[in-house]
Order: sequence, then C-alpha cells, then structure tokens
Amino acid sequence: MIFDFPTHISRGEKINEEEETLDGELANTITEEGNHSLEEDAKSGLKRHMRNRFDAVSEGKHGSSFISDLGHLLTHIAETQTPDDPTVKQIPPSQFDNFLSEIDQVLIKLEQQQKEDQRIETQHIPQSVPASLPPPPITTGPFRQSRLFLSHTGSLSFSTRNLFKMINYDDSRFKRHLKEFDKVQGRTPIKVGLLYVAKGQDEESQIFKNDNPSDLYKEFVQGLAAIVDLKKHSGYAAALEKHKDVGNDLPYYATPWVELAFHEPVRMPNVDREEHLVMKKRHVGNDLIHVIWSEHELDYQTTTIVSQFNIAHVIIYPLRNGLFRVQIAQKPKVGFIGPIVHNMVLRKELLPDLCRQTVIFSNIEARGEAFEGPYEQRIKKLAESHQKWGIEQNFSLLVSKAL
Repeated sequence: MIFDFPTHISRGEKINEEEETLDGELANTITEEGNHSLEEDAKSGLKRHMRNRFDAVSEGKHGSSFISDLGHLLTHIAETQTPDDPTVKQIPPSQFDNFLSEIDQVLIKLEQQQKEDQRIETQHIPQSVPASLPPPPITTGPFRQSRLFLSHTGSLSFSTRNLFKMINYDDSRFKRHLKEFDKVQGRTPIKVGLLYVAKGQDEESQIFKNDNPSDLYKEFVQGLAAIVDLKKHSGYAAALEKHKDVGNDLPYYATPWVELAFHEPVRMPNVDREEHLVMKKRHVGNDLIHVIWSEHELDYQTTTIVSQFNIAHVIIYPLRNGLFRVQIAQKPKVGFIGPIVHNMVLRKELLPDLCRQTVIFSNIEARGEAFEGPYEQRIKKLAESHQKWGIEQNFSLLVSKAL
C-alpha cells in the first residue's frame, strides 16, 4: 500500500490521517506467534529507517515543518505500538520489506514536491516582455526581385520548365507589340449615347442643340453615373479626351469589370458651325446603345437619329403619376435584353440602376459570340508574343542566374 499525502489539506488533518494509517500498517509487521525478538528488531529497524529518511527530507533550505512533525509521529508509533492492540492486523514477516519500500516511495514523492515548490518560489518570471521590431528584410542582390517574380508566377517549378522562354526584347516589332498590349483595357469599356428630347422636338438637329434639360432629367443622370472632370479623368473617356469643344464634364461609371462613358450632347457646348453638329452626331452615332430621355407627348422614333452602329434603344418616358415607362427597341439580330423589359413601369428610385444594368447586358449581347473580355484579349497577346519572339534557352542556366 502506497501512502499518498494530499498537498492542499491542513497540517492537523495530515497528521491524523497518517497516524491512523501507519498505526495499522506498522502493527501488521508483528506475527501471531508473538516473536518478541522479531518485534524488537522490526521496531528498531523501522525507527532508524524512518528517522534517517525524514531527516534527509527536512534538511533542505526550505524544509517543511509538516515533514519534520510527521517523522516524529511515525517514530513514536513504531516505539509504542504493541501486538496486543485489537486494531492491529497481523501480516507475515516476509511483507515487512515491502512495507519499508512503500514508505520510501511516499517520502520520495514528498521530496520531489518540496523541490518543485522551491523551484517555483525561486524562479524569476518577468512582468512584461519588451516589444521589438522585426529586422528589416534583406533586399540586396541584383536578381532578388526577379527570383521573387519567377517564384510567385510558378516559373521555377520543373513542371513549367518546357514552357519557359526568354523574349527577344531588342526586336523593334516586339516593342510595338508591347505598346499595343499596354493599350488593352483592364476592364470592359462601354460607350453609351445619352440623349435628352424636350417637348415638341422631332428632328435630329433640335435634339443635338439642347442645352437646358429639365431638373428631373438632371436627377436621373446623377443617379446613372458620376460626373467627372474630363481634364483630370484618368479612366475610360470614350475618345472625348482627344477632341476639343466637347465640354469639361463626363458622366462616368465603373466597376471592377466594366467602365461606362456616356456621350451626352447636352453637356457639349453649342457652336454655330455645321461641323460641330456633325461632331456631336459622330460621337453618338458610333455608340451601340442609346439611352433616350423623352418628354415629348408622342413616342420617340428610333429613326430620328440614323446610325449603322446603333442596335438598341432604351427610351424613358416620365409619367404624370411620378412613375416612368421604359421602352426597349432593338434590331432583330439582338437577343433578349434585360433586366428591363419592353414597356416596364418603374419607380424613380429603381430607374437609374436598372437602366445602367440593361445598358451593360445589352452591350455584351450586341457583340454576340465575337465579344472578348479584357483578360481574354490580354492572354491572347501574351501567347502571341511568346510564340513570335520567344528564345529557347537552357532552363538550368537561366534559373542559376536568377538565384
């Protein structure tokens, strides 16, 4: 039986518990025949053994008074216990050595616990660890950036070694090709004609000369796109940045995938020259989609502005009840256009956003299967440059230079 002394009970409770336990165990070492010689030897040996063990444990710098008192208690029990005690359970003398071994194990555990307590008490734990900045990355090396680029693009793997080619940059044709590649938009550009038709206007020249639209139309345009300064604008401008007398402002809308630029004759200044009117018509006539805001009493005629490029019209009519009727007119070759469908009636809050979405989907539908997004165009040009100006080179030698 191994004695396991709890470490979280009071000193008095530990003494009482050990006194009862060891009292019974010690009495069992006395045989039934009452061999007094064996009894005296057992008590004397146990007395010396426990005294030596407890003295060794309690000699530490931080020795516990509990261990010392427990040693005296066990010694007292060994000296005073008799075999006539009715509570004593007799055991064969051969088990006396096992009992001493169990006592040793208990004392070893106590000694280990004492050493652990001393270690915890003397251990120095800092209250806080001072913060420090990490060392700056090593940016030296002539090929470090090249190596990172090749690693990030997967070009250093053995699976792509046969696809890796250097480009003959000295070829003048490649330089021209590279300039064309840089002109490919990162987003799909869409140019839209935005026309205002006032009451009683039926002719093309009247529509292009409008310069005083209604407040309701202005509110619609503000919800349709942002008004940007054409001189400071760095995005898609539908070629207006190349011309003069086109005004200073541009309705513009962009997402991560598309850019919309609106040709709006109302914002272009009126000049009493025929060529200026032709310039307005040329901008609007080249657009695939027209958005017409009509305040005329009669429906707008799609033949008012003749253009061979225009294939779809989104015509908006303000109603007296505050709603808006929208007509969709398209050429037969164009498929379904949405989300606005023909003769749909909308509220003012929904009109700009749905009209813009209809313009985007109409433009994609109008181009048909020939439509290619900017990423498709760029990957084709990259493949073309790889095929025309690629130079076969030893992969191992090339990578060793970059590393």
